[in-house]
Amino acid sequence: MDLRGQIAKYPGEPEDRLMLSHALDVLERGRLKNRLFATDFLTPREQALIHQQLGILEPVFFGGAEETERKVCLYLPSHVEKEELAEEGPVTALRAHFSAREKLSHRDFLGALMGSGIRRESVGDLFVGEAFCDLFVTRAIAPYVLQNLLSAGRAHLSMEEISLSQVVIPERKTQLRRDTVASLRLDGICSAAFRLSREKAAQAIAAGKVAVNSLPCEKPDRLVKEGDELSLRGSGKAVLEEVSGSTKKGRIAIVIRFYL
Repeated sequence: MDLRGQIAKYPGEPEDRLMLSHALDVLERGRLKNRLFATDFLTPREQALIHQQLGILEPVFFGGAEETERKVCLYLPSHVEKEELAEEGPVTALRAHFSAREKLSHRDFLGALMGSGIRRESVGDLFVGEAFCDLFVTRAIAPYVLQNLLSAGRAHLSMEEISLSQVVIPERKTQLRRDTVASLRLDGICSAAFRLSREKAAQAIAAGKVAVNSLPCEKPDRLVKEGDELSLRGSGKAVLEEVSGSTKKGRIAIVIRFYL
């Protein structure tokens, strides 16, 4: 089956098929012209869907920095190195300065962006500091944002474009959780990661509230491996950091990194 037929038969929402079709158009156009083409910013789930359905086309994801969650999907021609994306790629960075007296939040900036007529898909991750906010945007929308993002909340903003390397990304706080499980089944790992009973973990999985590597999974018996990322709606995100072997009682020792 060709990729378009595969997308047409994808059992997800219509919005997923539309997103996949657009990503396919971008990747095929890039291959045909041997030029860099990119989508708008995608959520981790959308990136995972593209990797799952269009991985044969070797899509590249870039959000401005390795730590970002939202990334664009692009076709990277052979004559362009990924390191070159920092200077000439589809993503650039802006910094909004405001008075340190103002206590602005992530929500304030998202509201200001949407209120300025800027689509969420044109903006990647944003990081709010004490007197500034750094945000990744598509290079095409950057001039508009510089001219139109004038305030957030009650604060006046002073905008400038900065290099990707100047973006200040705060270190994300995590907690290591050590436990033992009977097996590496998803319900058992979720129970340990999110401090739930095995029964409640299985119920959350069956209700579609759990994702593995950004894709929903409703199979409690799915085996989880080192490096897999788990998320539980309303409870956060965790990564199975290490599988340490068996204990004297025959259980499996694990280390989970939980994101606070």
